[in-house]
Amino acid sequence: MTLRGRLGTSTTEVLSKGERQCMDLLGQGLRSKAIAQELGLATVTVELHLRNVRSKLGATTRDQALLRYRSMFHG
Repeated sequence: MTLRGRLGTSTTEVLSKGERQCMDLLGQGLRSKAIAQELGLATVTVELHLRNVRSKLGATTRDQALLRYRSMFHG
């Protein structure tokens, strides 16, 4: 079952703007510190966003979360 099916809402509504921005930059190969600098956030905030995304998407790793994110938003 997809995330949308489980939650009854679209993925864009499930992930916050900050979470989506972090995932987009992660997909460009940036690490937490560089993402934080790009978005003007503390590194700990970026790490929190990425941890929340992993939880929301049912992923255990960043790579797994990125694959799921891409399939939902770009697939």
